[in-house]
Amino acid sequence: MLNLPYRDAERQLCIPTNYYARLIWSFCTMPRLANGPSFRLESLVGKHVAEIVSATDSTSDDVIEMLFLRVTEDSDWHRLFLDAGIGFWEAWCQADAFADYEDLRMIDLTDRWKLAGEKILAADCLGGNWDGSTLSRFLIELGTGSLHLNFSDSTDMDSDSVISFDSTTRIGT
Repeated sequence: MLNLPYRDAERQLCIPTNYYARLIWSFCTMPRLANGPSFRLESLVGKHVAEIVSATDSTSDDVIEMLFLRVTEDSDWHRLFLDAGIGFWEAWCQADAFADYEDLRMIDLTDRWKLAGEKILAADCLGGNWDGSTLSRFLIELGTGSLHLNFSDSTDMDSDSVISFDSTTRIGT
């Protein structure tokens, strides 16, 4: 009998204990929601920021490895990152969201930029293409401004990812 995964009262995904069930489960529950040169993060639009945290191994708070976003309407953590010139969007349960990043320094961007409760008006991965000649970037428009995740060098897909918040930039303006 397979010990299939289930969701508990807190909606946390539980990993099966049976080896074969865990193997099947790992293929069926990939956390990747989207990746590519451009896409919309449609399921986040209209929701409210609960927490935004970044992970870094840099001395600069603006150079990050991973952006973690949780909205008040959902218990999952959304992971956003740039790699190989394109954007990646994943959703992870609380128990696994920070896996592989425990050794990095965490920065509370919610507090830094006073973003708790802000409504997400638009969320997009913009501008890239598959050949890497134009690199992707994330732009999340909130009620008080825009959160930007870009490559530090817009011509180098191996450059660091940098995070910034602009209280004057809005999509479509």
